[in-house]
Amino acid sequence: MTVSLEINDLGLDAIFRRLAADARPSAAGVFSGFRASEAKGVTNAQLAAWHEFGVPKNRIPSRPVIRGTVERNKRKLDRFLNRQAARVVEGSLTKDQMMLGAAEMLAGEMKKTITRSIGLKSNRPSTVRQKGSSRPLVDTGQLKNSYEGKLL
Repeated sequence: MTVSLEINDLGLDAIFRRLAADARPSAAGVFSGFRASEAKGVTNAQLAAWHEFGVPKNRIPSRPVIRGTVERNKRKLDRFLNRQAARVVEGSLTKDQMMLGAAEMLAGEMKKTITRSIGLKSNRPSTVRQKGSSRPLVDTGQLKNSYEGKLL
């Protein structure tokens, strides 16, 4: 007995290939250009990297805003991209708008991570005394506000 199977994807494979073709990549995070401290010559991108990965010799613990946010929001991003892909197919949204929207959504979630201290190691007691707050990465708001989404 011989069994044959035919798979008809209703053209979805072609649609997804077309969506991926020539779409500009996007990214969310802190990009260079803004100074966190004029006196020390440190950019917000450098400061964000120090906090993301930690600097043990300076007693700065890892506070993974980017990695933690992406991990916690994979399903949300997937749902967002599925909804937006449908809009691209119907012609009401461009591929670049879809990709920029995804990056901006993640950047907003990164700001929420900082504002709500989601998954971030607390400040040391000495820092709390100096700063007057136990919330990590929140002082002037300059670092938090430098998280953005953009097309590459």
